[in-house]
Amino acid sequence: MHAMTIYRSPESFVSKFGTNQNHKNGFGSIESWLEHHGKKLENRFQLAAYKLMNHLLSTSDISQGSGDYLSAASKITGDIHIITINSDGLFPPSENWYTYVNLSLVKENINIHEIKSIHGHDAFLIENAQVTAILNPIFNHSSIQNEKK
Repeated sequence: MHAMTIYRSPESFVSKFGTNQNHKNGFGSIESWLEHHGKKLENRFQLAAYKLMNHLLSTSDISQGSGDYLSAASKITGDIHIITINSDGLFPPSENWYTYVNLSLVKENINIHEIKSIHGHDAFLIENAQVTAILNPIFNHSSIQNEKK
């Protein structure tokens, strides 16, 4: 339940539930929805696997402890695509844009794409048309390049 409050933005909750949160059973609409999705996550993932996934996400470090991620990323020969979500509270767009601007000073093949949505971090699961519009050219370009080799 707690994770879902981080993955979604306040605007997403207002859009989905409005401002009236009283339910006949005494629970608010948001609380019922959070409980429902919390149980779905609980049934889909083992707690240990979910904790490990979050640990890996929070501890991955391209700089290998040096703190110089720009130098490490500049050595990547392939294209880098950063996808940010304008309402993401988990991975703030300002940090992604900061990374993009600074990395573009040392690397030419860096790209940034922004999903515009009120749905916070979960927008990548909800905004299918925007995600498709971003990913299709990336993957189609790569497969054409690989076919020519």
